[in-house]
Order: sequence, then C-alpha cells, then structure tokens
Amino acid sequence: MPLSLVSLLPYIVVTLGIGVFDWSTGSGLSVLSFYVIPIMIATWRLGGAAGLALTGLIALQWMAVMLLDATRPDDLRGWWLIWNWLQRVGIFFAVWFLVVQIRAVRFRQLRLLSSDPLTGVDTRQVFLRNVGTSLASARQSGQPVALLLIDVDGLRRVNARQGQQRGDLVLLNLARTLWSQAGATDSIGRLGGDQFGLLMTNVDQPGALARVAAIRQNLAQAQASQNDPVTFSTALITALPAPAVAEDLVQRAEEIAFESFAGASGASVHRVFEG
Repeated sequence: MPLSLVSLLPYIVVTLGIGVFDWSTGSGLSVLSFYVIPIMIATWRLGGAAGLALTGLIALQWMAVMLLDATRPDDLRGWWLIWNWLQRVGIFFAVWFLVVQIRAVRFRQLRLLSSDPLTGVDTRQVFLRNVGTSLASARQSGQPVALLLIDVDGLRRVNARQGQQRGDLVLLNLARTLWSQAGATDSIGRLGGDQFGLLMTNVDQPGALARVAAIRQNLAQAQASQNDPVTFSTALITALPAPAVAEDLVQRAEEIAFESFAGASGASVHRVFEG
C-alpha cells in the first residue's frame, strides 16, 4: 500500500464514521462542520494533494448519505438535492483551497527563517543543526569530514565606497562559488555578516585541500574581473574520526580563523581537528 494512502487512511476512517453519523441522524441535524475538520487537518499535515483526495471523497460520501436518507422529503431529492450538494462541495473545496494557501505561506515563512535572505544559504542555527546531523552520520560510517570557513576581507570598505548593493554582489558571488564546489551531502551556511561555512562530507584531507584551492581560484578570478578591492581568507579543519558535537568543530575552526586572519588579508590555513 502506498505511503500516502497509509497516511490518509485514518482520515478516511474518520470521514466514513462522520458519514454513518450523518446518515443515522437524518436531515434534521447538520454535520457540515464535522466534514470540514478532517479536510483541514489532512490538508495541513499531509499536503494539498492528500487534502484534495479526501475532499473529493467527502463530497461523494455526502451525496450518498443524502440519497440514502429516508427522512428527506421526496421533493428534495431532485434538483434541490443537486443544488444543496453543489453548495456543500463548494464549501468543502473552498476550505481545502484556503488551507493550502495558508500552508504555503507558512512554509515560505519557515524557509525565510531557515535561510539567509540574501544568498539563500542556511542561517547559522540551521547550519549547525545540519552539521550535527552530518557528523553523526560520518561517525557511524567512519567517513572523514572537513569544515571550511571563509571570511571576506574588505567588505566594509566596498560597502562604504561603492554601496551595499556592490557588497551584496560580492556575497552572492561567494555563495554561488560555494554551491558550485559543494557535494550533494555538503552544507553551506552564513555564520556572520562576512563569514561563510562549508561542511564537506566523505572527503579526505587531499580532496578537501584541492576543493579549497579551487574555491580560492574561482573567487580570485571573479573578483579580479569585477575589480572589487576584496580578498578571501580561508580556514580549513579536517577531522577523522568526525567529532561528536557540531559546536566543537565550528568553534575550533572559528578560533583558528581568528588567530590566523588577524592583521592578514587573503590568508589560508589548514589544521587537523584534535578532539
């Protein structure tokens, strides 16, 4: 049985129960709100497609209940019945559509909270969470990891002289370069105003150093063509086995960056993590 149908099955059972209750009470008691509740919950929790399927099922079920209702006058079994059914179906689908729209807005808000609005990479909090997940997987499989921190040297000078939009272009170019060098399971985050992080998974020390060299070369070529007075300082820390706590790895990399980047421009340093 498909996973989506398994997830929807409890709502179908509830819907059938509502239908039995509706049929047993007859036309004297309206249970419209009871039908709406599973539509709202299923659409919110399972998504628009699942909610749409349930809405269609409820619409058909309500028609079946009305046809089987022996207490309904005969004059309400013709066009009046169709008219009432169309109104109910309109309400069901309107509720479904409204929940879909609210759900989409909510997911967009969550996405904005979890990613940097300028570059689209993860925020620091989300990056640390992703690093923790990757480290746990690396420890279990015995794979090495590497964390790269990149600072943009001279970004404030660019913002002051050429405007913040120019500085934003520098950051966007940095984010694109990191994306181009990131693997499928790697994580990229903006850790501060001008500092970015790249967690590389399943990469040994020579491989990590080669990717850092490629990143630095791409950034240097891009900035030379744009004639921006900035350089990039990098701090690479490799670890095998992977540390257990994400904050320990990131904090050690930040300490190395702080010590190595002070008073230097375009610095590049590599250390091995010792837990």
